[in-house]
Amino acid sequence: EGDPRGRSVVLVDDIIFTGGTMLKCGQLLREAGAVRVSCYVTHGFFSMGAWRKFVHGPFDRVWITDSNATMAEVLERHGPPFEVMTLAPLIAPMMDHEALESAEDDSMPFAPPQPTLSRL
Repeated sequence: EGDPRGRSVVLVDDIIFTGGTMLKCGQLLREAGAVRVSCYVTHGFFSMGAWRKFVHGPFDRVWITDSNATMAEVLERHGPPFEVMTLAPLIAPMMDHEALESAEDDSMPFAPPQPTLSRL
């Protein structure tokens, strides 16, 4: 909403498969006078090599997470305009917390076994 003329704009989406909608939005923002256009996508799948359309597309930066590890590796190797952001620092504390809670709860069938000392 608003006038993008002379502004920096960031488009945010949850997932990209073909990228058509994101590319069209980016192009329209450029035509409307946006100075910089970037996009952030949580899950970048880029089916059938669709990421290549972004290389010379309307975006200064394309931020994606590493939720799709295979694609994240491809885009990290390629470099600009792609920047891969890792989810590990956000997810690891939650997983550690879950593991601790499940280890303390005997009713959990998948709780990790308690360590024992070996007498060997």
